[in-house]
Amino acid sequence: MNIVLRIFGASLLVGCSTEPNVYVSGDTLIIDGEISKQTYEDFVSHLNAEIVAIRITSPGGDASASLDIAEKIHEEALPVTADLLCASSCASYIWMAGSKRFVRPDTVVALHHGSSPFLTLYERARREDQNVTPSQELITNASRERALYDALGIDINILRLGNAVRGLRCLHYRNRGDGTLALQPEFDAAGYIPTREVFSSYGVEVEGDLPKHEGDLSGAVERLGGNSAIPFLVMTVEGDEGLSQEQIDSRIPEGGLRACDVS
Repeated sequence: MNIVLRIFGASLLVGCSTEPNVYVSGDTLIIDGEISKQTYEDFVSHLNAEIVAIRITSPGGDASASLDIAEKIHEEALPVTADLLCASSCASYIWMAGSKRFVRPDTVVALHHGSSPFLTLYERARREDQNVTPSQELITNASRERALYDALGIDINILRLGNAVRGLRCLHYRNRGDGTLALQPEFDAAGYIPTREVFSSYGVEVEGDLPKHEGDLSGAVERLGGNSAIPFLVMTVEGDEGLSQEQIDSRIPEGGLRACDVS
């Protein structure tokens, strides 16, 4: 694991449409932009028997909508190609759900954490304060996430890695106004970019070029705008492949579970 990469400018939307754009090109359904509930509706309306593949460029977006799309892709057994950027729920759900997963040259596929790992942080924080309560949407999405990964035959611990390797600094506690507290974790790195070996060790087979180290992403950085603001990790295989949930949880720094200082 190397903390080596800073890309994407001031926003993960560099190189992507700021509005969700779903359209058909030949026999391919293309998703370009941030995922929203409207994206799912447009996706379903464009999906027909002539569509044989999905191509996506997205920084992620609404988790529930992304799960909706992912479940449909899995149901239809469609291959998914990541182009330029596929991060967050794009990578965790939509790209993962493909019957085959392709990556175009000079493309970044980046994870940060899913709903299940976020729920783990809630469970640990509740040991100190019972008012820390996950939302029903988070609980539901975590259940759907686990079901999707089980159906895909993927070890969900690849998402839990984010809690352990991104450098958890502290937790922001937000009062919902009903006596319960919501969590917002603060990490050193926004996400992590697995190598082929790391993906494979969790049951994710990929066709196409994936980075082995920082230098392999120079083309992607150029396509994404070439500047640097948001830290990501390039995960190499040494010592980080195939970790169990217990091993991952043991690497979450206890200091990171403290409340963030608020100025």
